[in-house]
This record gives sequence, structure tokens and C-alpha cells, in this order.
Amino acid sequence: MASTHLQDAIQELHSPGADRSQQLTALKSLKNGIIGHPQKKEQLVRYGLIDGLRQVLGLHEKPEGRRDSEDAHGNDATRKPTTDVLLNEIRLQAIIIIGSLAYGSNSYVGPLNDNKLFVALYDALSPQANPPKIVVAALRSLLSVILAIGRDPEAEVSVYLQDLFDGHQYVEALGQILLQQKSSATFQNQIMLVGQLLSQAVSTEHQRTILAEAAIIESLASHISSYYFHDRFRGHRASASRAAQISPPSARTLPHLLGALSATIGTSQYRAARLLYFPPILRFFPFNYPMNGAERHHVGLPEEMLPWVHLGPQKQDTFSKAFPALGSIQPSMNNAGTLDTSDSYQVAMEATQSAWESSLLPWLVWHMRSEGGAGRVQAARLATTLIEAGFFHRSRERALALLAVPLLVTFLDDVCMTHENDILSSKTRLEEEDNRIRAVTVLATLMRLFPGIQKAAVDAGIIGKACTMLKRTFDYVECPECPLYLDDNEASSTTMVDVGHLGKPGLPLEIHNTFKCREAALLLIASIADREDKYRKTLTEKLVIPLIIQSLSELSDIELTKTLETRGPVKLDSSVGSPRPVIIAACDAARTMSRSVSLLRTCLIDAGLGTPCLRLLDHPEMEVLAAALDVIANIITEFSPIRALLISEGVVKKLCGHAHSAEPAIRLRALWALKHLLYRSPNEIKTECFNELGSGWLVQIITGAPSEADTSTSQLSTSQAPASRPTVSAAANAAGERIDILNSSADAMDTSDSTELPSATPASTTSFRAQQSQESPNFSSYKPIDRALLSALHTLALSAAAQQAASNNLQIQIQGLDFIRNLTQGPNAAAMIDMLFSAVDSSRLLELLSFKLAASSPSATSDSTTNVMTSNARSGAADTFASTVSTLEPQHQPPPLLQSTLYILVHLAASPLPRHRSLLTSHPTLIPTTLLPLTHHPSSAVRIAVVWIFVNLTWIDDANDRVGADQRGKRLRETGVAGRLREMMGAEGRGDESVDVRERAGVAFEGCSERRADGQGGGGGGRGAGGNGGGASLASLGLPGSMGLGRAR
Repeated sequence: MASTHLQDAIQELHSPGADRSQQLTALKSLKNGIIGHPQKKEQLVRYGLIDGLRQVLGLHEKPEGRRDSEDAHGNDATRKPTTDVLLNEIRLQAIIIIGSLAYGSNSYVGPLNDNKLFVALYDALSPQANPPKIVVAALRSLLSVILAIGRDPEAEVSVYLQDLFDGHQYVEALGQILLQQKSSATFQNQIMLVGQLLSQAVSTEHQRTILAEAAIIESLASHISSYYFHDRFRGHRASASRAAQISPPSARTLPHLLGALSATIGTSQYRAARLLYFPPILRFFPFNYPMNGAERHHVGLPEEMLPWVHLGPQKQDTFSKAFPALGSIQPSMNNAGTLDTSDSYQVAMEATQSAWESSLLPWLVWHMRSEGGAGRVQAARLATTLIEAGFFHRSRERALALLAVPLLVTFLDDVCMTHENDILSSKTRLEEEDNRIRAVTVLATLMRLFPGIQKAAVDAGIIGKACTMLKRTFDYVECPECPLYLDDNEASSTTMVDVGHLGKPGLPLEIHNTFKCREAALLLIASIADREDKYRKTLTEKLVIPLIIQSLSELSDIELTKTLETRGPVKLDSSVGSPRPVIIAACDAARTMSRSVSLLRTCLIDAGLGTPCLRLLDHPEMEVLAAALDVIANIITEFSPIRALLISEGVVKKLCGHAHSAEPAIRLRALWALKHLLYRSPNEIKTECFNELGSGWLVQIITGAPSEADTSTSQLSTSQAPASRPTVSAAANAAGERIDILNSSADAMDTSDSTELPSATPASTTSFRAQQSQESPNFSSYKPIDRALLSALHTLALSAAAQQAASNNLQIQIQGLDFIRNLTQGPNAAAMIDMLFSAVDSSRLLELLSFKLAASSPSATSDSTTNVMTSNARSGAADTFASTVSTLEPQHQPPPLLQSTLYILVHLAASPLPRHRSLLTSHPTLIPTTLLPLTHHPSSAVRIAVVWIFVNLTWIDDANDRVGADQRGKRLRETGVAGRLREMMGAEGRGDESVDVRERAGVAFEGCSERRADGQGGGGGGRGAGGNGGGASLASLGLPGSMGLGRAR
């Protein structure tokens, strides 16, 4: 029960004619009464404290900016305190109370937001209109609000703080704080708090776009360059004013500024370039070739601050590596709807020809080694951001593995120790826990990007530490109880009416931190199991699979409430469940572990992986549903014993229902899983899937006709996905090639800045920059060539949304084609082909397939291949990029699409019924106009698929098929196929460059020949590529699988 004087204080706030001095006294009394007393907070909120704060803050008008005679505390030294000073003091006390309420519990955040009290915090951010102590109090209160929101598993910080980022005056206020040139502790504290705010609050692309428009990146970069200059060149004070226009931040402030830069840049190359090409940054951190051995002689470069690491021989490339993803994009775009960026491409290439890597990256590595705690973590975080954006040289992997990875692994050392550090304060312990979680997240991202870093982390003992970290989250958690509040002057419960309302309580801080550690540990385990099967085996021996399965359970509010009511240690097992981010991370870990066939057949089925994943298919959150579908696609393969369980539990209807989803990402993953389900399934399952999807819908999918949902904004974007979902490895397409068609995280790297304006001075910040004159960073300070580069990058970014939509459409087409491909494969394929032809007329289907194989315009190829090439180049794979460029020509569809289409024809040609094969040869244009030109395709995988069609067409099943085979061979000779096969086999010259193509061409040529022996399909060859009927099997001939399995999700 709240004491009488506090209740009287609340009544004072509600009195419309109350004296302001009395209100100030009441606010101070309330502030001193509630800080550290959760029970008092709850009682006073129920008695109307929040409504009283709203009324008090609504009494005043915003005071004008401080006069020149006002001191640092907002007090006028030449006159007595006035009403404005009194109002400022009232605002200060009210803001402190708001922060105290938010710090106490998440249940107050909703009422504070409903009463528009957050707006009072936003209004107090401007350093020109508010005294410094009010600005500091507002920033601290906002940080408390952000921390409180994070403790609610269902809340989103971006939703609560929408007005902060949508209101340009508030973002400009943050920029004004960063541009202050005063070096006093008060102003440095403001800058540090802004860095903390941005580092913790920025999570969406919308927020990052607004911050980039307000030149926040340049403001933060100015502090970084100033810190570097004053730290590196302490004796050159004479040139300090010329080198840095603002005072250097303190060592305590720098980590938060690094974190703010990382959060603001995200995965955008355009925003990363804004940082690296900003003149103060470029002055101290120029682009240079990574130095090796004797080359490390350039005094002043950050590279020479690092220990020497042998990088190996350096190969000179013919294209720039400072911006590899830009170099991978073809200059020509389509002529219907997307921008022509040929000029932008040329400008950007010229601007980066002599630059490989920014010197900022080695300085960040050096800073990691010289600092500890938050400084080390935030430096690693920004370095990872630049690496994800593509600003790194491939030789940097070895330096990171040797110099950075061991330091990040040490953050997990405390997890393996007993909790005997009770002497540490709760604040210090929380900071250490936050640093550990961030370090684990950064390390998981780097391990996904570089195999060398993964090996270095394993050598440093990361497997055992990650498993220990996960296991600790399932131990009992001590939730300290708040002492009961007792007041000797207790008033009766009838003195005031209970008018306030509390929001939904969030998780206790200890439980929230436990879930965050669990999420980080699962992400780390997923990155460990990403590539090597031996690492998965080691993880299994550490008994982490049952813990992964337990983490897939949804958080139950009822069970959690019951557990907390026991007033004792809490065990967060599967009965309590896990919040959404933990479930997504657990799905990621289960997906990478299920890549092992041996684990799929033993440990995963014993642990019961199928049941929780099946339940998650009904989850309302798109991100969770997408993660669950990724797991289903791996555990529903034909060699998985979990497949039978999933089928019996009704997975077919669920997958077919999700395949009709309006969300492209869900539709794509559902089709991927259905493709796996159809491979070597009985005809009953195939028929059920085909009927559930519908022939008309399937035709629409493979034709690439956009639906209404494709033209709208996707709900499931990588900007909303957690940072915990790093780039996944390339997946295998239907022909066995490894391509990156489902790498949504990597795809998003080019889709993150589609709305940023190319203007040199955005309209939203024009007035702000006019006031700041020389102090404000603007694009005019960039060098002309750098401005051209930024303009080129921005132009490419503007077309990224259209490219992403085209890429999604292409990927869905491929999966739809692979669905038909597996539908027409197997021992009883003839019945499935008849069913397909009865639903879709055979002539219509062949026309559709012929259209997919036909030559396309250069614009379509540019749109469809840009995404794959960009992801390859961004990962530093120069050889992959070079091979992709050399094997793709603009007159053809992308090879993955061609292969999926061709292998449908391969299966039709492998049908045991001659009438199915005769449909192909009797088609007037399919062979001479469509298939024959593809024998010249630059991709050997495409050429060999075409040759397999000819092999199957000329194969003789039995003596009754000899006449039909002769007719088909004659048709191939008449259309010039035999002559082309003769050239490919090397009878009249060198032949095809691929050995496989030459051998299969020889088999097909013998089948076309008039002199072939009766009953033989070209000298011992057989109908292959998944035909399953007669002759040598596909595997025995050493050819890539045609089942469209695509295991490596």
C-alpha cells in the first residue's frame, strides 16, 4: 500500500490549478519514493501516476532555446530563476520518473505509450531547445524503455519507437547531439547515450534509411576519425583542428559509437560505402592492398599496427576487390521496368580499380586486440558488418582466424566456470552477459562466412564451450524476489480509486538473459554444424540434440506463470517453452544438424525432431514458419525415417497449403519441401500432392506469372529477420549443382536500401544542415569520384527491390519445375505422366517447357542472374564469380532454370511408354529450334542434360520398341541432331570440352546411327537421368542426380 504523502502527491499532479512549485515538490517526492521500490510503482500507477505525469507535462509550453548567458545546466547566471527554469525542473523530474517506471517492469511500457509520454521524451532530445541535463535524462529514460520492451517476447522495439524515427525532427535532434563540439563530460555523456540508443534500437531497414538520410553515418564517422587521430598521433596537436572538426570521444564512448555504426549500416553496401568513403575516414583509413611481410613499411597505416601474418602469394585480379559485389553485377539491365545502370556500373568500377580493402578493417582488428569488453565486441561487430557488405580482401580470412577469433572465443570462458563472482554488481554482470551474447553472434556470423574461421574457432575449443553455454540455459535460474514494501503510515485502501491499468508483464530479467544466451548458443551451434560432418558428430557426443529439440517448443504463458508462482528456482525446459527468437535459432541448428544422413537416421529421430517441427507449421509468425519449413525440407527426404511419421501426421496438406501462401518466402520453402517429398514416393503420395496443389496453380507457378502477393511488400523480409540468421551455405539445385537460390540472408544484402534518396542533401535535413553550416557532414565534402561511386551504388540499390522480386519469382519457378520433375520420375512414372497430361494437355505442357528453354532477352537474364552472382562475389569467391560470368550468356535463361526444365523432358523421354517419347519427337519445334541450340550452351550441365534427352529418345526397351526407336532416330537425324552429336563426341575435331558430354554424346550418336546393333542403346549406354527403366543407372554413369534433392539447405 502506498503511503499517504505519495497519494497526496499524485492528487497534486491531477489538480488543474496547483502551484507549480508544489507540483515540483510532489514530483520529487514521487521520484524518491518509487526508485528501488517495485511495489510502490505498481500501487502508484494504479492510483493514476501515469495520468498525472501526462497532465503535468501537458501544462507547459516548450521553452525557447537557451540564451548565451545560460550555463551548462540551463540556468541563467545573470538573472533569477524564472518560470521557464521551474518548468524545466518539472520536466526533468517527470522524465526521470518515466525512466524509473520503464526500468522497473515492462508492464508500464504499454500505459506510458498509450498516454503519449514517449513523445515527451522525444521532445526533450533537442540540445538546442532543452538544457543538457534534460537531454541526458531523456536519453537514459529511452534506454530504459528499450530494455524493458526487449523483455517482452512478443514486443517489437521498432513498433514502440516508430514515432521517434518517423519524426524527422527527432532524428535531427540525435544528429545535433552528435555534432556538438564541446568536450565537457556532460556533452560526452550525451554522445555516448545516443550511441547506446542507436546500437540497441535500430533493427529495421526503415530506421536505417531514415538515419542515413539524416547523415547520422557521417556524424558517427567523424567521431571515429577524431578518436583515431588523437589516439594515433598524440604529438601532432598543431594539426588536430584541421584533421578532426569535433572533439574526440572518450574510450568509454567509442564502443557505443562503433555499435551504432554497425546497427545503422546493417547489410547495405551503399551505407557501408558512405562510411568508408567519407573524407575524414578516407584520410586516415585509405584503401590499400593487404601488406605481406616486407611490404609492411608504410608508417601510419593501421595494417602495420597488427602482428605480421603470412598471407601467402597474392594473385592479381582483373577486377576490383574493394567492392566485389558491385563488380559482379552486369552493367546491362532490362528495358522494361528497371533502371539502366550501365553508366553507374562503369563509374563505380573506375572508382574502385586501385583499391582492395579499407584500412578501417585492420584498425578494427587492432582495436579488438588492444581493448577488452564492449570495445572488443563492438569493434568485431563493425568489422563483421563491413565484411558482410563486401569490403574485404579474401586474404583477410587468415588474419581474422589468427588474430581475432581466439579473442572472441575467450568471451565464453566464463560460461565454463562456476558462478562464484557474486562480488560483481548486477549491472557489471549484465554488461558482461551482453558482451558475451554479442561476441557469440559475431563469431557465428564469421564462421558462416569463412571456413578458415570455423576451423580456427573449433581449434580454440568453441564446440565444448558452446555446448556448455547451451546446457547452462537449462539449469535452474534464480529469480530474486523483491522485498515486500511495508509502510508504517499505511493508508486504507479506500483513500483513492484504482484508476490506473498495467500492461502485460514481461519476462524477469534473469529469465530474459537466459533466453538470450540460449538463442546465441543455438546460433553458434548452427554455425559449427554448417559444413563439416565431423563437427556435427562431436556436437552429438556432447548431447546437445535433445536440448535443440526442447528449444523448439513455444513459450507457454500459463506454464511460465505457474513456474514463477512457485517462488523458487525456475527450470526453463520444454514445458515452459522458448520465445520466438530462440525457436528460430533452434530451427537453424536443427537444419544444419539434419544435413548429416547418419544423424538423421539415428539421433535426430530418437530425439523426436519431427513432432515439434510439424507443430511449428501452424505457427502464426512468418519467420518461425519459414525456419520450420527449412527443417522440414531436410528431414522429409527419401532416406529419412522421419518422413513416414510426417506423412502420417498430415504434412502433405500443410505443405500444400503453405505452397499457396501469399508470402513468396513461404511459398518457395513449401515447394522445396514438396519436391523432396515426391522423390521416390509412392504414386498415392504424388497424386495427393498434385491434386492438393492443383494443375492450374502449378502451371501459373512454372510460367512465372506474378500474383498479387508478389507485387506487394513481403512480410517476411531479412530486415525483420534476426541478426542471428547469418548467411546460409549454398544449396544444391535439382541437377546436383550447388547454387545460392535459397540464401535469403545473402540476397537481402542488395535489397536493404531501396528507398534511400540519391539527393546530396535530403529534404528532411536541409534546414538542419543550413543551421550547422561547416559542422554538418554532407555529400559535397566527398571527392567527385567518390560522389560518383555513391551515386552508382545508390542507383543499383534502387533497383534491388525489383531484382529481389524477380529473383524470388525465378526461384519459385525452379522449385515448381523440380516438383514436376520428381513427379514424373520413379518405377511407375508412366502413370504419373498420364495424370499430368490429363490435367495439363500434353501439347500445352510441351509448349510451356519449350518456352522456358527458349532464348530470352538480355534484360531477363540480368535480373535473374544478378542475385546469384552477387552472393558469390560478396562471399569473396572470386573464382566462383569468374566462372559464373564466363558461363552465362545473356541470350539464355539461367542454367538452374534450364536444367530443371530439361530434366522434365529427360524423364518424359525415359518413359516406358513409346507414345510419351513420340510426343517429343513429333513436336515441330522442340528439337530443332529449342533443344539443338542448347547443345552450344556455355554450361556443361545444360549440354549434358540435352544429350541425355537424345540418349533416352533413342533407347530400345524391347523388340516391340525397335520400330519406334528407328523412327525417333530418323527424326533426330533429319533435324541435324546426329551431326551435332558427332561434333560433340570429337569425331571430326576436338569435341566438347567436357568429358562427360563427349561420352554421353557418343552414346546418343550411336543411338541415332542407322548402323547401330539391334536391342542396344548406343554401345551399352542406358536410359538414364532418373528414368529408372533399363540400362545403366544414373549413379553408375557418374552423372549428377536428377531427383532435385537439394540437400544443403
